[in-house]
Amino acid sequence: MKKTIKQEYPFHRTSIKALWIALTSPAQLSEWFAEKVDLTDNKTYVFYWDNIPNEAKVIRSVKNEEIIFQWKGRDAEDMFIFRCFKSELTGDVTLEITDTCEESDYEMTQKVWESQIEALQRIIGK
Repeated sequence: MKKTIKQEYPFHRTSIKALWIALTSPAQLSEWFAEKVDLTDNKTYVFYWDNIPNEAKVIRSVKNEEIIFQWKGRDAEDMFIFRCFKSELTGDVTLEITDTCEESDYEMTQKVWESQIEALQRIIGK
């Protein structure tokens, strides 16, 4: 059974533009998300972990707001979403991540995201 993970991560000292580049640029994604990332066309990213390619198609993208990736060759619900927004009150930028995983992998998947976000925060600032 699939389970949804939804987490928010604040970035106090970065702009939405810098965060967006980190979420969409293959070079930036290679620094925090996967070992290597290629963009084969404007809509297909190839993420490598342990030299194994995993293709994801961008099914929706609104610059500086949201990008939705759907894993190729998997169930339609196997996708992950990055959303960016800025608090009008504090001016802080927040990254919201939504992901799906098997219920048995929920804790591990959460830990992986936390580790990846820590790497992202080291790169672009927290």
